[in-house]
Amino acid sequence: MTNTTDSTTELAEALTRLDRARALRDALAPLARLITEADEEARAAAIAAAAAGMSERATAAKLGVAQPTVHTWLDGRNAAPMPAPTIGGRVWLLHSAARTLETIVHRLEGEQLPRKHSGTQSPLSRIVNARRSLGEAAFYLAEAGSSLEHLGS
Repeated sequence: MTNTTDSTTELAEALTRLDRARALRDALAPLARLITEADEEARAAAIAAAAAGMSERATAAKLGVAQPTVHTWLDGRNAAPMPAPTIGGRVWLLHSAARTLETIVHRLEGEQLPRKHSGTQSPLSRIVNARRSLGEAAFYLAEAGSSLEHLGS
């Protein structure tokens, strides 16, 4: 009976871990979009640099990536790069990233954290403060994004 109990416990723990992993991946989806936008902008910049006569090695050094990465971007030139994102679009992406981080930090509040702490604040109170700060950052980024949309930027 112990083997059955152990395997049931292991299965329950594995399912809980899978649920947490999926929730984390779902929460990070806006960050994945932000990274995709950054990659597309880097690709567009590399294509523009190649058209201006810059070598792949120099372009890679300027972007801080490996030369094979730039070579791959330039080999895939058959599709035109997307236009550069507007400032407003970048602000909205940052807003999404801040909201995502706020959600992830909020989930930490539900974790079992150690009661002991060194210093003046417990880990939980620091996590709560971080969540509030991220919420405030997201709020201001949303206001900035709205203003930029209104101004047509």
